Amino acid sequence: MKSLSAMSFALLVSVCLNAAAFAGDSNKCRQELARSNYFASLSSPHDGIRNSAIFMLMQYRLRYPDDDYAPFAKRLREMSLNDPYPKNRLYAFIVWTLLENTDMMKTAAAPPRSEDAKDAYFAQLHELIQNHQVLAQK
Repeated sequence: MKSLSAMSFALLVSVCLNAAAFAGDSNKCRQELARSNYFASLSSPHDGIRNSAIFMLMQYRLRYPDDDYAPFAKRLREMSLNDPYPKNRLYAFIVWTLLENTDMMKTAAAPPRSEDAKDAYFAQLHELIQNHQVLAQK
């Protein structure tokens, strides 16, 4: 099963690179590769990979704001309820909430370039959501 998905990924990379060479649209190819990698990483059996994927999804969102995020939002919602790692559940909830609320997403700070500041970044996003909820109740 794993070799089949590795072969599928290699085929996708090959097709995408060849298409980009002919079409001259390497940015679209990079976007599709990033999208498929992040989506696959959100389903990884490793807590750390899922955690990093949630963070990198925010970086991806900054770079490609017009992409269709519905599949990501669905997966993040599932993760916010079922991920065995509490930090992943929280991070998934935060990003899912922001993806579902475009006005709040517009006010969210840009993600840092490094994962070293990831915890502080998600704390800031969490506070943004809490403040939004307080304002909505008034």
